[in-house]
Formats: sequence, structure tokens, C-alpha cells
Amino acid sequence: MAKRGRKFLRGSIWWIQYWFNGKDRRESTHSTNAAVADRLLTKRMAAKENETLTEAAIRPLRFKDLQAAIERDYRKEQNKSFDRMQDAFQALAAKFAGWKTSAISDVNPI
Repeated sequence: MAKRGRKFLRGSIWWIQYWFNGKDRRESTHSTNAAVADRLLTKRMAAKENETLTEAAIRPLRFKDLQAAIERDYRKEQNKSFDRMQDAFQALAAKFAGWKTSAISDVNPI
């Protein structure tokens, strides 16, 4: 694979492929337009070169992922407020289940 990455078709949908953090990354463009794949690949390569590419940009974090990460941390640190944290997440899940974390902000009141 070239240093820049590549675009390829899977069925009628264009995908991109590149290396990041020692892993082979493949992303769907969700488009049948090759120009969309070119733009996404150029965007990823520019972010990689500028060292601004993050895992969240590649695979957006969802509410359930954030909850799982926080629960792992609470268990590891043996926080006494573990039960309280789970209650809080249960209440938050009523509104934010399935949401991308980037879409959750203080502008989305519960």
C-alpha cells in the first residue's frame, strides 16, 4: 500500500485505507462518488501529517463507549461511588443512548 493510502470500491461504495498508529485502517465513505473518497483520504492524510488525527476522528465514540470506559476506570481505581455513577449513567442513557459523544454538550439539556 502506498504511503498516502488508497481508495477502493466495495460493491458500489468507495472506501479508503491507510496506516495509523501501526494499524491498517479502513473507512467507508458511505458514497458512490470517487471524489468523496479522494477528499476523505486527503483529509485523513493531512491530519495524520499534522499529528491531529485521533481515534475519535476515525471511529466516533458513542455514549455506551464512554460509559464503559468510565466504568472500567471506576473499577480499576476502586471508587466507592461506583453505584452512584451507574445510577447517573442509567438516568443519562434515557436521553443519550446511541448518541455520539461529540453530539452531547451543555446545549443538549436533559
